[in-house]
Amino acid sequence: MVSTRVALAKPAFTRCRALALGLALSLPTLGGCEKVDELSKAASKAADPSAPLDIDMAQLTTQFESRVTAAAGAPAVEQAANACFEKVSADPLVGAAGERIMSALAQSPKLAAVGQSIIGALGESKQLQQIVLGLMAENPGMSPDAIGDAVGQRIEAVTSGPAFDRAFDQSFDKVLATPSVVAALDGLQTAIAKNPYLVSIIREAVEKAETEANWAERLTELNGGKRPSSSEATALLLDHWFTTARLEQFYVDLFGLPATEAQVAIAVVALLDSPAFVGHLSDALESMASDPQVQQQIVDVLNTMLLDAPSEAALTAVLDPLLTQPAFATALATLIDALVQDPALAPIGVAALEGIAKDESVGALVNGLLMDW
Repeated sequence: MVSTRVALAKPAFTRCRALALGLALSLPTLGGCEKVDELSKAASKAADPSAPLDIDMAQLTTQFESRVTAAAGAPAVEQAANACFEKVSADPLVGAAGERIMSALAQSPKLAAVGQSIIGALGESKQLQQIVLGLMAENPGMSPDAIGDAVGQRIEAVTSGPAFDRAFDQSFDKVLATPSVVAALDGLQTAIAKNPYLVSIIREAVEKAETEANWAERLTELNGGKRPSSSEATALLLDHWFTTARLEQFYVDLFGLPATEAQVAIAVVALLDSPAFVGHLSDALESMASDPQVQQQIVDVLNTMLLDAPSEAALTAVLDPLLTQPAFATALATLIDALVQDPALAPIGVAALEGIAKDESVGALVNGLLMDW
């Protein structure tokens, strides 16, 4: 029942933004607070070396981080991220990689016993038995494989619908908010932010901004022609440069670039094809699904998806207990940590970041964020 497995895997592709969002969020951060001290010194030289343009770095950093968080969680950014990753999940190459990893997992000795247990329990489902009997009555001589494909198509129709999306998102958002997953995502973003290639790209953009735009003159202009004090300069930067609206628009534009979509798709395919990732995923699934309670919850989800047009409430009732299991959050956090710590996987993310950063359209966005304020 390959089609059934793929149908169940599709939500993982459309929600891969949880792992890949850091690709976008790190770019403006690198050009942000940690570079303001350099900017202020360069700006003071352009204006009056004896009167440095001081910035309250503590206040600026606190406010900047808060605004980055707010911008990243804005509905417009979420919508842009969803649109980007929906396109990625629809990429034929990503779909083929999904088929390959599901086949690899199906052949994993670690998961064989777990899978047999779940299939055995599902085989006793009256709902499934009725569907199979109906298919056989309507299609005499239908092969077992064809019946499996038909059942898979029935499940896929549910997972592709808006009711499933809403139910899954509500439960998955709870998973993303758990401390272990938050810490893992923070670690991923920190690793991205320290990528040497990206740091050099942002530094070049900052130096260009220092050369082509007189920062001290701009802040003086915004201050009514009077050279600003430390508190005034900090407030002006927050009011005109580091605004939530500008950061939000940056993220929206970045997710809309073909370069972002292309590099994320390449990274997803490489990740799904990586033997190391298959190994980590097998371990995570085994540790989670070996619990009899979790197995029953999986069967409950499948049984609900076999209903005729199950409602959002019905799907939420079975998805929420499964996805909010502590074991699920632990498995997800472990997978995210592997992206940073496993030397076989880290280069995949680095390659995607470098591919995005090298693109001229991305460079134009970064320059606009640094200069056009």
